Formats: sequence, structure tokens, C-alpha cells
Amino acid sequence: MTIQSFAVACACVRCGSSEGAHSWRRSGARSTSAIPPASGPTADQKMAIPPILGTLRSTLTWPLDPWLSSAPMERPTRARTPLAAAEIVKPRRRSPRTMPSMTLDKVHAMSTLRSVTIYCSSSRSLDPHFSVAARAAGELLARHNITLVYGGGGLGLMGEAARACKAAGGRVEGIITRKFLNLEQGWDGCDELVVVDTMRERKRLLIERADAFLVLPGGMGTFEEFFETLVGRQIGDHDKPIAVLDDHGYYLPLQSLIEHAIRERFVRSAVREIVQFGTELEPLLEWLQVHAHTPVHADPERFLPMGPKG
Repeated sequence: MTIQSFAVACACVRCGSSEGAHSWRRSGARSTSAIPPASGPTADQKMAIPPILGTLRSTLTWPLDPWLSSAPMERPTRARTPLAAAEIVKPRRRSPRTMPSMTLDKVHAMSTLRSVTIYCSSSRSLDPHFSVAARAAGELLARHNITLVYGGGGLGLMGEAARACKAAGGRVEGIITRKFLNLEQGWDGCDELVVVDTMRERKRLLIERADAFLVLPGGMGTFEEFFETLVGRQIGDHDKPIAVLDDHGYYLPLQSLIEHAIRERFVRSAVREIVQFGTELEPLLEWLQVHAHTPVHADPERFLPMGPKG
């Protein structure tokens, strides 16, 4: 094919003539059958079928996929809804997760309760089962990162609680008088050992340094410390909670005495709100934690035996 004939063939293809439609094939019989129109809206989609398609050429269009054609096609359009008429759904904002209020109170209470004063015996002639609870009390305070404040001795339940707390990684502060320093063999394992001159000063520091009080079995000195702390709570000298461990029923007579005094109207019934008796250490510590955070208001009208009714 010469350059001139090739140019004529190209021109014929552009103008759509039948002579130009066959001029690009080198061989093959002329086809006179009409080619059905393509299924597109434009004329340049109608093309002759190559001979390799054989007898199917009269029923096919070229190109087979209208989207592959270079001719512009009208794309389908989506129906748009005006913004004013559309329902606008705002993304749901997730609210922050919060802990239950009681749990938050307990968490704050644990951070509020930094130290507990333990009142207990320094006697060496006790039944061994009392020592078990004393050691458990010291370990429990250390586990909760609560400082143990006590009478500073190394004997009896005092020494058992202090050594157990220290062995568990806790902090121990002792308050002892010079007179008792040798009698009770002041324990040199304390993180801080304060030596004072009088019992009054000793009790004052035991109260001041504590956020709460835990009473274990003890004798006259323990009774004195308990009642002085309880009376101070009644009259509003402090607002710190008091718990009593009734180990092996030791303090059942004390509970009965207080209830008897309430019935006889020597003691107001509101005293039950500021002192808690129990037989298990962990519930008592939890009670101390909660009440150290939210102390009961010491109203003389409720706590002191001044009115006609208890």
C-alpha cells in the first residue's frame, strides 16, 4: 500500500464510507451485509467487525464494552436530596467511662487513710492465738501502704504487729515514755521512735499522728487509750473513726457494757456510729477507710447524755 492509498483509507474511515471501511484489510471477501448500529448514543461507536470474528460479525458491536470507547458518554446521575430535607444524623459522642461513686469513695478513702494507730497489749503471757491477729493487722496495713503508729514496744502484741508490718515493707512509728523504754523494751526496728516523758503526751501523739484507730486485745492501758479516744471523738476533739477487733470474743463484754449503758441512758445510742466492732480485720479496715473520708459529725445534741431520751 502506498502512502497516498493509506491516506485515502484514513479519510474514508473518518467519513464513514464502505470503501474506506474495507481498505484497511489486506485480504478477505468483501462483506455487503449491513452492520447493526451499536447500542450507544454516538455514531463513532459503529465500526466494522474484524474478519476473525467470522459469522458473528453481523450481531456484534465494536467495541464490546461501551465504557472502553473514547467517545464521551453520559454518565448516570444520582438523585440528590436537599440538605434541608435530609435527616442529618450527628455522630454519637461516646461519654467518658466513670467509676461507680462507691468505688470512687473507696479509692479516695484509701488515699486519705495514711496512718492507723493500733492499741494493744505488751504482755508476754498471752495465748498464742492472739498473736496471729496482731501479725495479720501489721501485714494488712503494710499491704495498703498505711503507716502503723503504736506504743513503741517490742513485746507482746505490740511487737508482733510492728515486726509483721516492717517485714511486709510497711512503715512503723513508735511513741513510748522513758519509763517504759526499758520495761517494754522499746523496739529499735521502728522507722521513727519518739520518746516522751509522760503517758499523757504519749497518748496525745498516738491520737494526733493517726487518721484512724484499731483496737486489738489489751489490758488496762489499752482500755484507757480506747476510752480516751472514744470520748474525744464524742465531744468533737477529733473526727477519726475507731474500730475494735473482737478476737476470739475478747471484747464481747465491752460491747455488752456499752449496750447496757445505752439502755440505762448513760450513753446516747449515736455512739454506735463512731465505733465499729468486728471479728474480721479486712472489713474493719474498709470501714475505717470509708469513715476516715466521710466522718460522722460530732453533734453534742446527739452524742452527749444531755437530753431526756437516749
